Amino acid sequence: MKIFKYSFIAVLFVINIECVFSQQLIISQEEKDEIISYLDSVDYRGALNTITEYKISEAREKIEQVYWNSKFD
Repeated sequence: MKIFKYSFIAVLFVINIECVFSQQLIISQEEKDEIISYLDSVDYRGALNTITEYKISEAREKIEQVYWNSKFD
């Protein structure tokens, strides 16, 4: 469970830092929404990697939601 917690914290940190210091890759809003929806799947690590790769800052809220919901499961 600690690894899960630290993974989410690290991803949030990376997303925030990369959004400040670099330009986001150009992808459509539909593609962003689809990638964010992958956080509901069992393979959330793949979604986290993709979110980090494409610097999707809109995913922050969903990442926090998934983290807090999984913490109490």
